[in-house]
Amino acid sequence: MTRQLKLDLSILHDLQLVSHLDYYFAKNMGQVFHETSSLVLASCALVSKALADGHICLDLKSLASTRLNLFEQDLCINFPGLEEWVNTLAGSSMVGKEVAEIGSEKDTDPEGLRERQPEGLREGAPFIRS
Repeated sequence: MTRQLKLDLSILHDLQLVSHLDYYFAKNMGQVFHETSSLVLASCALVSKALADGHICLDLKSLASTRLNLFEQDLCINFPGLEEWVNTLAGSSMVGKEVAEIGSEKDTDPEGLRERQPEGLREGAPFIRS
């Protein structure tokens, strides 16, 4: 029978699904932001992996409510539903609030048409904020 595992940073690392760099990046970010949520830390490592793989983001919509089957180990990892995932990330100080709303019902620009530049890079905005 396949053993089901939750999405967790240590599990991702132990199964070599994320690199040492991804793992330690997430661990260090967790320490800096005093983050203890296993979902937030695992998401951080997955973002790092996605960036290393050449993606610009971690696509929560495509991963939410799916299962990663590891047939050789007779294991599977269940990803959380989108609403749970977004709400958990939105509650973390590690995640920018506008970013946390992308894909949620609070997203006023679901098609991504609005310019999503940091405030300091928008025309007329100061580069350094005090």
